[in-house]
Amino acid sequence: MVAGHYAISLVAYERHREGPLWLFLIAGMFLDILMILLVLVGVEEMAPGPGATRPGFSTMVIDMSYSHDLVPVAGWAVAMTAAAYLVTRNRGAAIWAGGLVVLHEVADLVSGFPHFVLGPDSPAIGLGLYIHAPVGALVAELLVALACVWWFSTRTRLAGRRQLALYLLSFLGVGALLPMAL
Repeated sequence: MVAGHYAISLVAYERHREGPLWLFLIAGMFLDILMILLVLVGVEEMAPGPGATRPGFSTMVIDMSYSHDLVPVAGWAVAMTAAAYLVTRNRGAAIWAGGLVVLHEVADLVSGFPHFVLGPDSPAIGLGLYIHAPVGALVAELLVALACVWWFSTRTRLAGRRQLALYLLSFLGVGALLPMAL
């Protein structure tokens, strides 16, 4: 989920305008940013599975033990809350930032890959729609993103090109992942 994580950040921004939007956008995507960094240094893995003729969600080999497992995410949420407070000195913004890390995990459990509680020897949790129903997962993400953009737009009275741009970004964010789902 990419567009959905960013779109949920808009809700946090609307609810707590004293917090900077950039902070909420980073917090909403923090787990994926962390995962990409950990993949790049070889700590976690995301690669096409053995024998896969093309990359796709259902054939991916995924190891997100440090970035997305339930126990580490609790620690990352606390760390994000503390870091956000140190940067902004704003308790509300810090709580929203930590909450966005938790909301990221919840969204992934609904429409992403299965996650573990703490490592591959622990129980797997989540619906695993990226594996079992990847197109359905992207439809769910698009609906979440569109709902968040609609909510943000109505609350902030955003209209015109800016509102259209947010809707288009939602479609593009989900559409970019469509080849992986087919």
